[in-house]
Amino acid sequence: MSQEPPHELSHSHNAAAIFFAQARRADLRDTPRCMIPAEGGQWKAVTWGEMARRIECIAAMDDRRGEAVALFLEFAAKHPDHERAADAAHRAALLAFQLNDHPNAQKNSDAFLANAKFTKHPLTPDVLLICGESYLRSSPPHADKSEAVFRRLIAEYPQHALAPRAQLGLGACAYAKEQYDPAIKHLTSIAGVLKDPLLLAESRLLIGRCHLNAARPKEPAAVL
Repeated sequence: MSQEPPHELSHSHNAAAIFFAQARRADLRDTPRCMIPAEGGQWKAVTWGEMARRIECIAAMDDRRGEAVALFLEFAAKHPDHERAADAAHRAALLAFQLNDHPNAQKNSDAFLANAKFTKHPLTPDVLLICGESYLRSSPPHADKSEAVFRRLIAEYPQHALAPRAQLGLGACAYAKEQYDPAIKHLTSIAGVLKDPLLLAESRLLIGRCHLNAARPKEPAAVL
């Protein structure tokens, strides 16, 4: 058995590893089969579990990650009722985001969130964060859309591990809209929620930038 390739972590968990493991477990009961090109111009029948692992291997190659986005989307579109359709749709959004392809990250995450079959899926909070972050990091930022998504994540999953990240995102949205005092007020109020030192540091940096942009140059030093 070949060794699994390394994968990058998503926001909350190793999504690639989960997708990979589900594909492996399903092989024994994966009766639908697909055909892929083989040597000598022939075609080879493989299970959908095998096909999923092939796509994940492509996603692990830096120069082929964009190709993997399209393959994950194709997998999810052709087999919407498959048990790994949601995982494939999530991976398409996540990979596009990691490639800084924010328009496609927005498109893919919006499609996931609009799919009624995925409404209660465990990956929904992760996709909400991808969606909010991709709208916020667009050029120019779509802060209003991003804010709406972050608020949905907080409202529907208040105890989720990603909720603090969404709270920080609300402050970033206010900053993007040049609403510096509201951003400072919000970021200050959530300091106790940000248990992750990296999130807390990012919050303090954002507060400092707000003071700087609001022409209060002495305040950033006090914050940092």
